[in-house]
Amino acid sequence: MTDHRPGADTAKGATAAAPDVAALAQAWAARPGDRTAFWRWLGALTDTGDIAAVSDALAAYRRHRPLDDEILRFTARFLEHQGAGALALKFLKHALAEGGDRTATLTAMIRVARGQGDLDTAHEAFRHASAEGLADPDLLCEAAQLFRYHLSDRDRAMALLDQALSLDPAHAPALEAKAHDAAALRADPGEVRALYARALAAAPDDPALHLNHALYLIPRGWLSEGWAAYEHRLDPRRGPTRTAVYAHALPGWQGEPLAGKSVVVLPEQGIGDEVMFGHHLPRLAGEAARLAIGCDPRLVPAYARAFPDAWVEGFVDAMDGRHRRRRLPKLERAVAAGHWPVDHAIPAGSLSRLYWPDAAALPAWPTGYLGADPDLAARLERQLPPAGGRLRVGLSWRSGRVGRATTPAYIGVPGAARVMRAVGGEACQFVSLQYGADAAETDELARLSEVPLDVVQGVDLKQDIEANLALMAGMDLVVGPGIATQMLALAAGRPTWIVSAIPQLWQLGDRHERPAHIPGLRVFGRQSGSWRPVLDALGAALVAAAQAGDANAAPPSSSLSSSPSSAS
Repeated sequence: MTDHRPGADTAKGATAAAPDVAALAQAWAARPGDRTAFWRWLGALTDTGDIAAVSDALAAYRRHRPLDDEILRFTARFLEHQGAGALALKFLKHALAEGGDRTATLTAMIRVARGQGDLDTAHEAFRHASAEGLADPDLLCEAAQLFRYHLSDRDRAMALLDQALSLDPAHAPALEAKAHDAAALRADPGEVRALYARALAAAPDDPALHLNHALYLIPRGWLSEGWAAYEHRLDPRRGPTRTAVYAHALPGWQGEPLAGKSVVVLPEQGIGDEVMFGHHLPRLAGEAARLAIGCDPRLVPAYARAFPDAWVEGFVDAMDGRHRRRRLPKLERAVAAGHWPVDHAIPAGSLSRLYWPDAAALPAWPTGYLGADPDLAARLERQLPPAGGRLRVGLSWRSGRVGRATTPAYIGVPGAARVMRAVGGEACQFVSLQYGADAAETDELARLSEVPLDVVQGVDLKQDIEANLALMAGMDLVVGPGIATQMLALAAGRPTWIVSAIPQLWQLGDRHERPAHIPGLRVFGRQSGSWRPVLDALGAALVAAAQAGDANAAPPSSSLSSSPSSAS
């Protein structure tokens, strides 16, 4: 197993000396028409992650030679990895105009356009490929993802995947896509696992494949195998926007007794993951003599309140070549000076491998470990209209990553409006907890639902975690998809209803509507097809909860419940 302990560089060749960018620039300047010399310089520049420098280099090259499709695709891939998908798409459109390897360009266009939610561009790229008779496994697989998850045409998607596998029976992305589809349809686990096994045999070094395999195993209760595969989330080959390399060498913790020892918990990639795995922190604080918590800077005040005896520090990230290096500078200085000796360190997500090795080891989650600032909670409460005996419901409807785009993974504005309309404004007071929502989006939701939606002005729910916790303190119930907002609600001890299209990581084999190991949680899971029955059941449950005056009193929606996974 690859060593993912803090300080271990897991990317192949990650410890090799970085090329001298200046020397390569001079070598190209001496031969400005030399494409090979430019490639070396461009590769070194992309390693730095400096988009402006890459742009300047391309402009300099164009003064001597046109940018061909290969250079444009390479640059687009770099931009995509840097999170600049819209700009990457522009480069791919230029590459398409240049000709060259149109199959590679159209494949990249479908992938990037899907990621941007630009379905028209993605579909147009596939139509071009079809008209030109281009048949490549990568292209067919990307198109299948477009039809399956964006255009809701599963039959077309499966036909494309079968075509890809007829061209290459060991095509790992197509095999994984088939596995994901089978899992979504709740196929026999043996069938799904066999597909993943074939994909992993074809691409054993692909960290993203291992991670997706983990995300299949863990929710279904194969915890030991799943957590081992989940360690691949730390592999920096996944790209700087998806993972960070810990820049300090600290000894890893493998479950040794912590009596008299100090331990550093290192932060996860996303704030939702940090808060979810933060449920381990109360136990760790009780076992270790000293605890240091590295976290997203937005979480520092909340963690400092929750763990007043711990060292709490927000991380600092910096690009170093192709990698994002993550540091805790103050703690590192204290360790170096001998003021805070460290015995162990571990990423927060790796605690589950030690604390939750199997379903039998699952305790009840310590919900309510993060409290709100009482003064801020009181101030935000004054901005809301009185509930007047209604059930106060904090509502979100999408991930911030998709913006206002409609996607089958989330109920979106239309789905939220359907629920609000079914419940009505007399039974529930709805308060927006949707981060990234603008006035046009919340106004549209209120218009479609014909029910008022209260929005607290002057707070940025994406950046201001304190405002999230303060608002949640006044909610009787928090409802929305399995995103950071709902993780914060559970951590704040609020009754939480999650509306999900797929099994969530934290279900851990318990497929009941009310997982036994998470007090206060209720899951409204879409089995397949339309959201409508899920939304109608959610609306009925809200009405029942409002009538009872208690979010936990609503009867279960038996039509949506499923039996516990046999895997657990």
